Amino acid sequence: MSDIKITSTDIEADKYSVSNLLEMRNRFPGREDEELARFLIARKDDLEKASEQLQKRINFEASFLPVTKDDCGEEFNAGKLYTYGVDKEGRPIIVWAVRNNIAATRDMDKLVKTMVWWVEYTARKVLPPNISKYTILMDRSSFKQENADMDLMKHVAATLQDMYPERVKRIIIHPADIIFYTLWNIAKWFLDPVTREKVQPMLYFYGVEQFIDRKYIPRGMGGDCDYVFNPADFEEIFPVEAKESTCESESSPTPASAEPV
Repeated sequence: MSDIKITSTDIEADKYSVSNLLEMRNRFPGREDEELARFLIARKDDLEKASEQLQKRINFEASFLPVTKDDCGEEFNAGKLYTYGVDKEGRPIIVWAVRNNIAATRDMDKLVKTMVWWVEYTARKVLPPNISKYTILMDRSSFKQENADMDLMKHVAATLQDMYPERVKRIIIHPADIIFYTLWNIAKWFLDPVTREKVQPMLYFYGVEQFIDRKYIPRGMGGDCDYVFNPADFEEIFPVEAKESTCESESSPTPASAEPV
């Protein structure tokens, strides 16, 4: 075990086998042990399923990353997602301000890019070395019917559980009214059982306070946080050079011998 380089206390050693992790190393040289362990844990230590999913993640990186704030456009600037504060266990909080999303007018492609940007930002810029999971706080204050977005929930669920396994500690949702439960009873079946267990609807505010201090809970939800999202508060994740390099490679002709991914 001394050869395994894992510092996160969120990764439980009894959830994966060392032999499988070492084999993953052979199959995916250069990938970090923590990532290999997360994919193994997510696939219940099934080496083949974990390898298949990690390869999908690698293909996703090649086709989707890097992503910049400009790529996200107004979906980013609208403050539908942002990171602020930590929960009572020290995990970063990604706030999902549902009221800022109108299903009929949102741009799904740019909104998914926005979600990916924030997940990447949190992992690369915010998470401390000993923590590999974050909490998502779904702020449903001032929710209206126009904010209900089943297609977005499906996209978010699929992306988080397939491309970012074992990154979410819990998803706290408040206030969880009858409209939410109607959507949730449909959307939850698109999640694997492990992810489904992490979703915690809260009808009452004290349920949120069990996990997050009032100073980090938006005032609209009943907390004391008055932070107003400003895109300028958050630096880009990827250097501009990385984006330009990707654009150049995409414009170059593909060798005839290359296989699509």
